[in-house]
Amino acid sequence: MMWYKYLGVILLPVIVSFFYFPIVFRILPGVNTKMALAVIGCFFAGYQMARRSFPTVDKQLLIISLWALSISFITFFSMTYNDTPDNTYLTYIISMYVWLIGAYAVSTFIRWVHGKYTLTLISNYIITVCVAQCVLALVIDQYLPAKIFVNNLIDKGDWIDSVHRLYGIGAELDTAGIRFSISLVMLGYLLKNAARNGLVKFIPLYLAGFIILAIVGNMVARTTSVGVLLFLFYLLLYRPTENPSFKKTLGWIMLLATVAVLITIYFYNTNPAIYKYTRFAFEGFFNLYENGEWSIASNEKLKTMYVFPESMKTWFFGDGYIVNPKADPYYTGKMFTGYYQNTDVGYLRFIFYFGIIGLLLFSGFILQVGKNCIKKIPQYKELFLLLLAVNFIVWFKVSTDIFLIFALLLFLDEEKEMNNYPMANENTL
Repeated sequence: MMWYKYLGVILLPVIVSFFYFPIVFRILPGVNTKMALAVIGCFFAGYQMARRSFPTVDKQLLIISLWALSISFITFFSMTYNDTPDNTYLTYIISMYVWLIGAYAVSTFIRWVHGKYTLTLISNYIITVCVAQCVLALVIDQYLPAKIFVNNLIDKGDWIDSVHRLYGIGAELDTAGIRFSISLVMLGYLLKNAARNGLVKFIPLYLAGFIILAIVGNMVARTTSVGVLLFLFYLLLYRPTENPSFKKTLGWIMLLATVAVLITIYFYNTNPAIYKYTRFAFEGFFNLYENGEWSIASNEKLKTMYVFPESMKTWFFGDGYIVNPKADPYYTGKMFTGYYQNTDVGYLRFIFYFGIIGLLLFSGFILQVGKNCIKKIPQYKELFLLLLAVNFIVWFKVSTDIFLIFALLLFLDEEKEMNNYPMANENTL
């Protein structure tokens, strides 16, 4: 590997992080790194089109675009019908292409360095970035000069300090938790395939990554637990008779988990900040041990957020609000202190915004993207289904989507993936 490839391997995690955890530098207000990558991706695409070698993302790209356009259209309809200014999803078709073109830039950079763009490569970079964000979150919290440097470097919003939570560089709260969950699902898929083929070389690294994400990731956002549970569920699908490395994998899990627990216990008893974050991350277990019942404050609060529309109009077309209507000077209804109708439940926020029709269109868009990925490379069907599960499980808690990961997967080298399957044969980390 030439020197520039070594440099590329060092810089690629930064580029992937700029896409996966977009940030806004204080010296460039209003421009986030995702948008910058999309601009670069436009230049790359223009160059490739000029050479007539622009890769085909998918024959179903037009259908995906129509689904995204339908989300924009139902948003416009709901805004017009309800006479509201809330245009949160009005430009979703544009957002989709920003993510898509930004993903093309990331895939191009990876091809420059590695000569290919495969699931193993992008998964490893995403896992590396997420683990690094967890480590950075602890460093930022525990080392004041690092916190000052980050706060002066990026525009993270002053509100994040008021909630007293761990944060990385662009990785904070539920956004971080959801993307940590994606990385955990990808990690589980890599681990299962590596172990199934007797390639134990990467198992310790993958399991160490899982431990860090499971512990520190939950300190950042408990939404990470979705990925942890899906990871464990997928791992339990192992059968020792089909997996010669199962016992060795189990041994590594026990060893690393023991070390992680001992380290956590030490800092829990010696560091007040870690004590607080540990109790936050594993509140349910502490309440079960200390009070004899499983309870989590945020879950109890979430239960109060299950409020439902009172009119058929709202059920079908929504009220045209997904954010607090206090931003609307013409709003005359009941005022809310938080989200509209005081609910943060993803499914309900979508219904209140553009009704069941909009929710179904949004769901159809995500399912169509997943279907296209499965059709493109069917041997990874299990992973794509797990990623879809992350999206629809998370909607019980927050309103977001995970199109960004599917955008990255749509550019996989289809021919190389087919020829190199199973992917554990790739030895590039």
